[in-house]
Amino acid sequence: MTLLERLDKGPVICAEGYLFAMERRGYLSAGAFVPEVVLEHPEVVSQLHREFIRAGSDVVQAFTYYGHREKLRIIGKEHLLEPLQKNALEIAKNAAKEFAELNLMVCGDVANTNIYDPNDKSTWYTNPRAEMQMKELAGTGMVEVYNNSHLWSNRQEKRVYDSFVDIWGTDKLWVTIDRANLNFPIRPGFEYKGFIHWDYDPGTKPQNVQGVIALADQTDQNMGGFQCIPWLFKNFDKWKLTQPKNRDYFKPDIKGLEDKIVKVPLEAGDLLIFHSSQPHGIRPNLSDDKVRIAQYISMMPAEEENDQLKEWRISSWRNRIAPKGYAFPGDPRNWEQKRYETAKLSLAVPAIVFGAVGIAESEPEDYWSGTAPTTTTVTLDEMSLYPIFVENNSGSVILSPSSDDNRFIPCGEDDSCGLFTETGMAYVGDLSVIDGGEYTVEFTGNGAVEIKEIEYETEDLFAVGLGSCACCLGGITLLVGIILAFTLKEKAAHSNVVMVDPSTGQLISQQQPYAPSGAVVVQQPVVADPAMAHYNELLAQGYESSKAESYARMRYPEFKRP
Repeated sequence: MTLLERLDKGPVICAEGYLFAMERRGYLSAGAFVPEVVLEHPEVVSQLHREFIRAGSDVVQAFTYYGHREKLRIIGKEHLLEPLQKNALEIAKNAAKEFAELNLMVCGDVANTNIYDPNDKSTWYTNPRAEMQMKELAGTGMVEVYNNSHLWSNRQEKRVYDSFVDIWGTDKLWVTIDRANLNFPIRPGFEYKGFIHWDYDPGTKPQNVQGVIALADQTDQNMGGFQCIPWLFKNFDKWKLTQPKNRDYFKPDIKGLEDKIVKVPLEAGDLLIFHSSQPHGIRPNLSDDKVRIAQYISMMPAEEENDQLKEWRISSWRNRIAPKGYAFPGDPRNWEQKRYETAKLSLAVPAIVFGAVGIAESEPEDYWSGTAPTTTTVTLDEMSLYPIFVENNSGSVILSPSSDDNRFIPCGEDDSCGLFTETGMAYVGDLSVIDGGEYTVEFTGNGAVEIKEIEYETEDLFAVGLGSCACCLGGITLLVGIILAFTLKEKAAHSNVVMVDPSTGQLISQQQPYAPSGAVVVQQPVVADPAMAHYNELLAQGYESSKAESYARMRYPEFKRP
């Protein structure tokens, strides 16, 4: 009897829940990779089939969930695809045969693909892979990717860096390590109502700005994009007097303020920067087929004396580690570690990319010289840059051993030709070294050749190159109340400045070069232990110690309650 014929006679029951049942019994951990259990513990799978049949199931569902090539390739077990499928189906069929009098049916189970194809809507939706402790972020489309090379390319964009230099009034900055966002149109089972929140308690007068780059046009107000309430930003001190003492200090009650919500339109390439006291959020995507794609990015004054935080930031970049904290679950599949290499930092333009004072202005120091053709063995320092000069601008430079992390970068590759000048010699590129050690450098061609060295400190190199999502700003209060959108589109000859008038909530847009006069800052007393002070303040506001610790770690990733 076919399935349709069975359905004509009445309801057909298919019991399910194998994954969770076996997880509770200790045979697997729910996550991306679960089908191996049919090979490792077939007796457990068989027993579960019997239990579901006795409970009244008309269908024996073979445990082939996630048993497809994409999933198994990730963990290097693609060769198990066929035996997994055959074994799972065999176990299910044998269970059905034990209850032949029931005339049971057998079916398989395949999980949704996790490969996002912008042209295939069936790939847009998938269940979350990790539990989001910050429940208000559930369903918002947060992408657990933090150190991908594409994200780092945007972080190293000169116009992004210059924007934050203008805001802070200093060129020694640290960039946040944050993620991306894919906000898809709402569908049944994937609903999202949108919310307004603060990442910092505005009552503490947060000394921070935040930012987001639009990676696709977000001009349609129906598609999910950035929204904020400038009125609440301006009137916060008066507004909080009308609120109960036990209010949520990170999520305002906006009842009655719905008409004051401003939906900020952005085009692909726009960078929007806003003060952390600005209540904001992602609005629901009510469009039919438009996807909001964005990257969160910000910079703040460097804490050069904080060695512990500096080391964590370097490790996060090098080892592709997600930030620690309440809001950042990370990808349980660890794809950034398994599938991708460490992002390349643009060492050829350190003054632009990293904000290191005096690097570009200083002349490279002599390190080694000779006459081509020649080969020399040299010891190169970790995280260093060695400019190469040749007399006749001919031949090639070969670094051995060479890798993606340690290689010769011709100046034509990063458009740095002409960065350095020397009489009678031509600058042709750099030996870019991540891993220090002994290397062999071979020069072909003819004429004089030189290896130079740029002296700098590690903290200078990572002044802008590395950061965390939650940060302390060293006691600087930024007096910025507007929202800026700084265009990154190649076709634009000037900056697109988008402002929100805090008093009216109206958008003001002007097409003109952005030439700010500099940041307005005031000095505040430096707190000896700002993380503990923030934690104690949350306790005083009535938060439980565990939640206060979680919120404190949003700002100070290394914080632990005493």
